[in-house]
Amino acid sequence: MTDIKESAGLKENILGLLKQYVPGEKLVHERDTVLGRYRILVNQQLPELSSKFATAYKAVDNEVAASDIYALVYNDDIPIRKKHIEILKEFRHPGMVSVLESAAVEISTASEVRYVVILEKPVGQSVSNLLSGRKTPVSQAILTSYLLRPLVEVLTKLGKTGLSHNRINLNNVYIAGNNIMLGECISEPSGYSQDFLFEPIERILTSPLAKSDYSISADCYALAVMALHLSLGFKPFENISREMYIQDVLTKGSYHTLTMQWDFSSELQDFFRGLLNDARRERWDPESILSWLNGRQFNLIIPSFPNEGARGFECASQTYYNRKAVAHAIFREWQNAYILLSDNKLARWLETSVHKPDTAEAVMRLSGSISADNVHYERQNNELIARIVLLLDPAGPVRLKHLALMIDGIGHALTHAFLNNEHEDIQIIVQMLESDLPGFVSEQLSTAGQDYGTTLWKLQKVRGFIRMKGLGFGMERAIYELNPDLPCQSKLIKRYHVTTLQELMLALDKIAPQKAAQSDFMDRHIAGFIASKLEIKKEISINELAPLRNLATHSGLIGLKLLVRAENKISTSTPLIGLSYWVVLQLLPIADTIHKRSTRKEFQDKLMAAAATGLLRNIANLLLNPDIFITDHNDFHVMAAQYTSRKAHITELKNHTLLLRHSRIAGRGIAQTFSYGICLTVAYYTLKSYFHF
Repeated sequence: MTDIKESAGLKENILGLLKQYVPGEKLVHERDTVLGRYRILVNQQLPELSSKFATAYKAVDNEVAASDIYALVYNDDIPIRKKHIEILKEFRHPGMVSVLESAAVEISTASEVRYVVILEKPVGQSVSNLLSGRKTPVSQAILTSYLLRPLVEVLTKLGKTGLSHNRINLNNVYIAGNNIMLGECISEPSGYSQDFLFEPIERILTSPLAKSDYSISADCYALAVMALHLSLGFKPFENISREMYIQDVLTKGSYHTLTMQWDFSSELQDFFRGLLNDARRERWDPESILSWLNGRQFNLIIPSFPNEGARGFECASQTYYNRKAVAHAIFREWQNAYILLSDNKLARWLETSVHKPDTAEAVMRLSGSISADNVHYERQNNELIARIVLLLDPAGPVRLKHLALMIDGIGHALTHAFLNNEHEDIQIIVQMLESDLPGFVSEQLSTAGQDYGTTLWKLQKVRGFIRMKGLGFGMERAIYELNPDLPCQSKLIKRYHVTTLQELMLALDKIAPQKAAQSDFMDRHIAGFIASKLEIKKEISINELAPLRNLATHSGLIGLKLLVRAENKISTSTPLIGLSYWVVLQLLPIADTIHKRSTRKEFQDKLMAAAATGLLRNIANLLLNPDIFITDHNDFHVMAAQYTSRKAHITELKNHTLLLRHSRIAGRGIAQTFSYGICLTVAYYTLKSYFHF
């Protein structure tokens, strides 16, 4: 009872100290202001410039009164195009809005720290608004000299910096007179809300969150679609559905789908043939477009329809004449695909009509392993179907059930699914990784025309981390590994937009007075964030206390080890006293496992002294000291054994029946001994008197 009171008193003492604590080094963020210059008007939203992942607000430049700028305030639950933002702050071209500045800012209306980017507002009206009125076709001279050339210059300059735009569409290109300006490309993941008309087929077929982050080829394609609209002066495909458009492109090809109804000059025909090409490697790049603008004649032939054989393959009552179309048909009919592929019709079609014997052999081998029992073998069937689809369309996304992901878009898709508790999507993406479907794509690189080496290596590493269940691993580790710029998603500190170890430690120190009483200092998100930043590859164990099973796997001690490693990594010289007391408060029960009262009291005093230094390593040196806990453990077991032995002896002495029986046995033994002694004495003297010795 005394021990309980002492422990409770110690906790109250710590909580009292925390109430009075003021951090020495504070996590400071400006309020509604970026770098002291740009003021965000948080009550004046700009819906027309907002996206699903970032809200736009009017902003004011305190140094330039006449500036027309706005702020993008990001949500913290999706990776942003941080690389783009940093490079675009130095990027200037009159044909694209400028990114002026960025910073983490406290937003007063949200009471949270958010990442904010300041941009100049686009000038003019969007092409969409321009084409919504009367039909106003743009002449070829104006199109090439005043509209296309500035945009191609932008794409050329972007490509040289390793960036692509991926938001070139009617709503994000602005015209003022003969001047054209491209809107921003950083408010959402690559191509998330892009109009499907402005995407090449490989990106249309991909789930919105899982498109490749870099695709200058897609920008060139979108430029051609933009030029088509401007040349016609209206929106010819305004009422077409996405699926109908996909079917048209898969059947006729992009060029014929988009241009066959209208007549264009021979120069524009060359332009469209070079860019509306469904073979990514053959599509013009910005340098080719500039050559065309400078007068080079290409005289490209009219693309043929994408038919690969005279005889088509029937799937779900429709006939398809190329492998990409068949792959999409199987994807649409995924629930019944195991039935459609159970025979060898697809392999025979590939061999006899498409004349691809190697692909036919691979498909036959895979389809032969598909089970008719899809209830018990669904996972196996799904993997086999996914591989068949990849064989048919290696340039397309990895498809499994209802998801279609580009290899370098898997990180975004997995992060979004995990943070939004979309369990089915998580399972599908994990199966993609477990089945090494991205690796299977790499085997088709000669066809796909893209090297995913670095991404594949990262995905293989993440696959191993997902299997590991200890602190610092699992799904939490995976999302930070795949998205290095993602802020820590722990509920404890999410509102502070923590992106570095230094910010993490300062944030934990700051919230210690409010959270210490009811929350642990470590959770799986904090652990995964730290482990990712420190590149920890093996699960952390408490080897120092290995003989003590309950302490060797103690999650609090593992969390402390992680924090100590983070503390050793960061550069702050300010003691983290609040966090230190929080750690001690949560780990006090470990001190209570010490059996010897004097040792325990001395240990608790040392813990308090270590917490007062604000250095977590000092606390760890005590809590991970084997001499204290193992010695106490061994001494306790020796004393416990002695106690058990003596207690048994006392119990025997208190048992009257047993005592009486022992007494009788002892009395009988004594009487026998005494009798034997008398007999021996009598015998001795009798013999002595008889033999006279």
